[in-house]
Formats: sequence, C-alpha cells, structure tokens
Amino acid sequence: MTTYCDHIWYDYALWNAQALAEILTVDIKTTQISAEVPDPSKANEALWFDYMIRAADWFAGVVATWDRTRNLVPANQPKYRQMLEDVITPAKNMVILHFDITETGMQFRRSAPTRNNWLMLALTFLHNGARISVHRLHSFFKSSGDQ
Repeated sequence: MTTYCDHIWYDYALWNAQALAEILTVDIKTTQISAEVPDPSKANEALWFDYMIRAADWFAGVVATWDRTRNLVPANQPKYRQMLEDVITPAKNMVILHFDITETGMQFRRSAPTRNNWLMLALTFLHNGARISVHRLHSFFKSSGDQ
C-alpha cells in the first residue's frame, strides 16, 4: 500500500490536505506536509499508526470476503460473521455499494446484509469446507505430479 505506483498515496494525502485547507480557508502555502510509513528494511515493520486504521481494516476485510449474492462469509473466519452481523447489519450510518463493471458499462446497487440463521451458518461452513478440501486435494495431486 505504501509503495504502490511510486507512492501515489502521498499525492492523495497531499490533495486531501490541500482541499481541507481550502474549505477551512487555511493558508498552507508555506506548510511542510509530511507522512510517516513503516521502515521496510526491518524484519518486523512497526506500524505506529496501526491502531488508527485497524477499524477500517476490519470493515474492509469483511466487505471484501462477503459473498453478497448468497449473503455468505467464510465460515473459517468467525470474526467476519460477527462483524457483519453485530456491527454492519444494525448500523444506520453505513452504506455498502456493490459495483458490476462490464465492457458495456457500470451498475451499482446497495447491499444490505442480514443476520444469518443457523441453517445458513451450517451451509456456509459446509460450502467453505468443501472448497478447502477440493483446494487441498488439487494441491496434493499437483505436487505429486511434480515429483
């Protein structure tokens, strides 16, 4: 994230700071804008800002893994189900948009999660278990063929 596209995130951060200053009529022409990133040369990158972005990571992780067509999340990640059901579903101040992008254009719709019932939870667990089993079998036979 911090090295993508020659550090383009820095440009976005600068543009946001400039836009905010313009809206608040703050003169920042002589202000030095700086940003801190983890040191990639160290084996264990210490993210001093981790606690500030953790909640956004939780939301992004859940929405990224959520199968909105079938209203399913991976059964092997109970934190995702808990986050979706206990935080996102009852939230009145959150909108999740699902985008469909094709060669002919783009459409979007609002996705509204609902609480899973026990039947759907069991089906999710079985479905994900089957997918994992197939993946492991495929990997096993692929590695056996390489020898």
